[in-house]
Amino acid sequence: MKTSPKHPGGRPSLYRAEFGERVIELMAEGRSLDGCASLVGVHPDTLYEWQTRHPEFSGAVRAGRAAATAFWENRLLDIAQGGAVGDYELKFADGQTRPLKITAEAPPVEISGPWEVSFAPGRGAPEKVTFDQLTDWTKRPEDGIKHFSGKATYRRIFDVPAPHQAGAAMILDLGQVNDIALVRVNGKELATLWMPPYRLDITAAVRPGANMLEVDVVNTWNNRLAGDAALPVEQRSTSITAPTVTKDSPLTPAGLVGPVYLRYANTTKLK
Repeated sequence: MKTSPKHPGGRPSLYRAEFGERVIELMAEGRSLDGCASLVGVHPDTLYEWQTRHPEFSGAVRAGRAAATAFWENRLLDIAQGGAVGDYELKFADGQTRPLKITAEAPPVEISGPWEVSFAPGRGAPEKVTFDQLTDWTKRPEDGIKHFSGKATYRRIFDVPAPHQAGAAMILDLGQVNDIALVRVNGKELATLWMPPYRLDITAAVRPGANMLEVDVVNTWNNRLAGDAALPVEQRSTSITAPTVTKDSPLTPAGLVGPVYLRYANTTKLK
């Protein structure tokens, strides 16, 4: 059991693994990190301290934020698909009204495997490997991928039907990403995504037929530091001045986990 110094309020900041699980649940329900403090039984400053002292708790906070984002995205999508289609009248603050017609969107299309994945050289991972399906790097059997930290590039060809649905934007939804993603379509760099939702409009970059999708994903240094801590010093590729990460530190989620979807969003111009 790990302990942290007392927070300014005077109550002891005793850390337990179940606190991470509780924070994920609370944040998924829409509570802020500060709002979780009283329900966990600690001062808000303690939660921020735990993020620096306990990598597993930092990962839990990120997972909680992602779960909250996913919940509300899916909720809003369910509302839109279940009742938004139809004719409406918008009334503005100046009293004017405008008609608005909402039409049904095309169903999303999953971009499934196989994915070609290239890892940065010199970091212990194979130069190139095929993922039959997207998964967290820490779940892979290869030790070099399990403990990889750095950039990996995912490549996949996907098809866009012709003709493209008139008036609809094409949205690329990457699903779960750990931690940063840079997206290119047909060689054109579109955006760098660093927080959920990992979505972007790719309408201007796609063309009917085959398209090349490339996603550069970069994670944190935690997993390589943990892997190196188990190796002899002469075999390590990383070093830190203080042992904040050890061979027993939990690995943090890494890579493109998905699922990846193409989504269509109807656009309407108000006249």
